[in-house]
Amino acid sequence: MDDNELYPIGDVARRTGLSVSAIRYYSDAGVIDPTRVS
Repeated sequence: MDDNELYPIGDVARRTGLSVSAIRYYSDAGVIDPTRVS
Protein backbone atom coordinates (compact mmCIF):
# COMPACT_ATOMS: atom_id res chain seq x y z
CA MET A 1 0.00 0.00 0.00
CA ASP A 2 1.18 3.47 -0.81
CA ASP A 3 1.43 5.65 2.31
CA ASN A 4 -0.23 8.56 0.48
CA GLU A 5 -3.10 6.58 -1.04
CA LEU A 6 -6.38 6.10 0.82
CA TYR A 7 -8.37 2.87 0.64
CA PRO A 8 -11.98 2.13 1.56
CA ILE A 9 -12.30 -0.11 4.61
CA GLY A 10 -13.57 -2.97 2.44
CA ASP A 11 -10.40 -2.85 0.33
CA VAL A 12 -8.25 -2.82 3.46
CA ALA A 13 -10.14 -5.82 4.79
CA ARG A 14 -9.57 -7.79 1.57
CA ARG A 15 -5.89 -6.81 1.41
CA THR A 16 -5.21 -7.75 5.05
CA GLY A 17 -7.51 -10.75 5.43
CA LEU A 18 -9.25 -9.09 8.37
CA SER A 19 -12.98 -8.50 8.58
CA VAL A 20 -14.37 -4.98 8.36
CA SER A 21 -15.69 -5.37 11.91
CA ALA A 22 -12.20 -6.33 13.16
CA ILE A 23 -10.69 -3.25 11.54
CA ARG A 24 -13.40 -1.06 13.08
CA TYR A 25 -12.83 -2.71 16.48
CA TYR A 26 -9.08 -2.05 16.35
CA SER A 27 -9.74 1.51 15.25
CA ASP A 28 -12.22 2.10 18.09
CA ALA A 29 -9.77 0.57 20.58
CA GLY A 30 -7.05 2.98 19.40
CA VAL A 31 -4.77 0.23 18.08
CA ILE A 32 -4.85 1.75 14.59
CA ASP A 33 -5.67 5.29 13.62
CA PRO A 34 -7.77 6.04 10.56
CA THR A 35 -6.18 8.45 8.13
CA ARG A 36 -9.55 9.92 7.25
CA VAL A 37 -13.12 8.88 7.99
CA SER A 38 -16.01 9.83 5.74
